[in-house]
Amino acid sequence: MMALLLLQGLAPPPPPTPIWEEARPHPATYRLHRILGYGLLAGSLVQVGLGWATLSAYEGGQGPSGTLRTAHRTLGYTVVGLASANTLLGSWNLLSMKPEQRRRKHYLHALLSWTATALYVTAGVLAFQARTLPEFDRYYAHRNAALVATGATLLTVAVIVW
Repeated sequence: MMALLLLQGLAPPPPPTPIWEEARPHPATYRLHRILGYGLLAGSLVQVGLGWATLSAYEGGQGPSGTLRTAHRTLGYTVVGLASANTLLGSWNLLSMKPEQRRRKHYLHALLSWTATALYVTAGVLAFQARTLPEFDRYYAHRNAALVATGATLLTVAVIVW
């Protein structure tokens, strides 16, 4: 019966495929990219809290505890690793799309991801160099780079969601 309707042109057309369905690369790499991205977002927000507590302890004069410094450093390495892996996987996903499926927001998402990753690495380098900076600037350059990187990560998620 449906075949007869199709032949007569009376069958309803199939529903259109949503843009997020047709623009996706392989589902497994897309899913992994999304999971890594949310992990990166959560890790960077926790890292901001740990960093703020560390800086407050330095400003208070007593310095942070060894556990706080170790947690901040370990999570910092994790965030840099997640950002690097997620940016590379996202770039792979972008390049695996057909050119006609790529949208401006995908390119903006990729640019912001690369920027955030570079800023996370910069924040890590500044943390190692903080011992050689003058007392006033000691950890502020590191903090500023980390906050801008976290902001870029939040903006990256906002761009791709909306």
